[in-house]
Amino acid sequence: MLDQTEKSSLMASLSALGQDLMQQAHDAQGQLLSKTQHAVSISDPQVRQSVQSKLDHSVNLLAIANIMAIFEYHFPRKYWVKTYNDPKLTKQLRAFKHMQHCAIYGFTGVRATNNRVDFDRVFSASSKPNWIASLSDDELFLSNGAAAHVYQVVRTAWERAIVAVHQM
Repeated sequence: MLDQTEKSSLMASLSALGQDLMQQAHDAQGQLLSKTQHAVSISDPQVRQSVQSKLDHSVNLLAIANIMAIFEYHFPRKYWVKTYNDPKLTKQLRAFKHMQHCAIYGFTGVRATNNRVDFDRVFSASSKPNWIASLSDDELFLSNGAAAHVYQVVRTAWERAIVAVHQM
């Protein structure tokens, strides 16, 4: 349980998180995602598709890393389990943390080791969502829509956290 001071501090932080999440959708992150969607203009269609896929992957990965950094800054991981009491949601958030850690590898698609087990429990190569272009033990490539999916889940997690902390 949280003491009153910690609860008040967490509520203020969650309020700031909501503002930051809304701002991201309309600010630099939203511009980055929309402006790069069909940005590659190379005449060779195969090369264009390859470069565009790498760009889509990297832009979505960067956006996810940004969303998770903001989320965890305002709502530290130490509160996730006790606030949500929902292993499926906390596992999904840790899976998104895996994608955040993968961002350090840029265009390459190389998977990080951090939170890999949680990611593999949530997403598998045989039942991957359409916003994962390809997935193997060694590589993860995202498609357009990945950042939007993560944003929506994180926004819902934020809404649930507001209610849960208020009821503590």
